[in-house]
Amino acid sequence: MKDLVAELRASIAATLLLAALCCGVYPAVVLAIGQGLFPREADGSLIQVDGKVAGSYLLARDSRRRSISIPVPLRRDRGTTRPHHRARTWGPPR
Repeated sequence: MKDLVAELRASIAATLLLAALCCGVYPAVVLAIGQGLFPREADGSLIQVDGKVAGSYLLARDSRRRSISIPVPLRRDRGTTRPHHRARTWGPPR
């Protein structure tokens, strides 16, 4: 019984340590490196009006232009629902 309690204690401690590292320390380090090396890019292309953040350039784009996003039809859109084994990228409809 003592062995079981010792194993549980060790596994719970390892789980908590890994959770703290993966969910706290690693994102903080990546954020600090990103802000330090790429401050403008890491802030997300913010638009400032009179010194206050008014939005993001990336969210304010005109999405009606075809050069931004061309939808790719899925195979099921071509009249079949059978799964295909080879990955293909279908171009825009002609």
